[in-house]
Amino acid sequence: MKICAYVQDKYAKQNYKNESFNTRIFAGLRVVIDILQRAGYHVEYAGSATAHKYDIILVSITSDCDWWEFIAERVRWKQGNYKVVVGGAGVLNVRPFLPFVDYFVLGRAEGVVDRLVKGDVEHRSIVESRSFSADKDYYINQVTEPYLFEVDLENGQTYKEGMIGCNHRCLFCGYTWHRRHLGGAFRYGDLWNKNEDVEIALLNYAKGQRVNLNKLRTTAIDGLSQRIRFMVNKKITCGVLQEFIRDLATCDKPHQVKFYNIIGYPTETEDDWWEFVEDIKAVDAKLPKTTKQTSILLHSTPFRAMPATPAACWPMSYRNYRGEIA
Repeated sequence: MKICAYVQDKYAKQNYKNESFNTRIFAGLRVVIDILQRAGYHVEYAGSATAHKYDIILVSITSDCDWWEFIAERVRWKQGNYKVVVGGAGVLNVRPFLPFVDYFVLGRAEGVVDRLVKGDVEHRSIVESRSFSADKDYYINQVTEPYLFEVDLENGQTYKEGMIGCNHRCLFCGYTWHRRHLGGAFRYGDLWNKNEDVEIALLNYAKGQRVNLNKLRTTAIDGLSQRIRFMVNKKITCGVLQEFIRDLATCDKPHQVKFYNIIGYPTETEDDWWEFVEDIKAVDAKLPKTTKQTSILLHSTPFRAMPATPAACWPMSYRNYRGEIA
């Protein structure tokens, strides 16, 4: 049986000086490959030009954004006697993709993907396209401990899973609601082999913990007012935000920091937007003049909760926010 892990064209070498797939960290897919190798299977890599030569094609969808380019490539594949198996954090609502995929794996791969390759597809976390029914219950596969083995990533690093899921419980985030939380407090450093927390820096401040602001380049606020942040269970007060901005502005190496934000929540008004500006002004008014300044780059994404989260039923705003908030 010939098995390949699929590399999307956008990660292939023709678009980069180095093979992007080798420099990005596809830890989840490497774990899947490791599971199959330990079961005695040989797994190769393939792209859109060679995928049809294999019996089983493994595809990693890390977010819903991966779907669009994958489908654009999938419709150009040559015909063949292959089965397409898709898994990853971006696999939830399978209905739009049934014509392009044979099997979907929901959640963790342990105890599922090796059975599927053997031909056993009767698992509650496997969705078979030809037998899919919206009336059937499917489950996101969970495990009781992080992956036991170290795996060598394509970028030369060694990956050892230290934790699963997230304990912060932001109401819109699938990472905290789709995975059983194991292995201590959520840290991006554990995921990406970096030494610095990024998105959770503000949440750490809210808990009285400190981070190395000299190295911080990005963080997440996910709401421009205290009311909005508390509404989604992100307990960052105005006082915490102002303290964070003050410390950022007076750290040893002032620099630009990108604040990732979510815009367009239900009940949100422009007064919520202005609160963020007022918090910055309140800090800035007390700072001494200096030639070395910290700058804040606000990156706002329209609200769209992930499926199977508490906020999944909240209405989206169909307003075009581009250019309205900066």
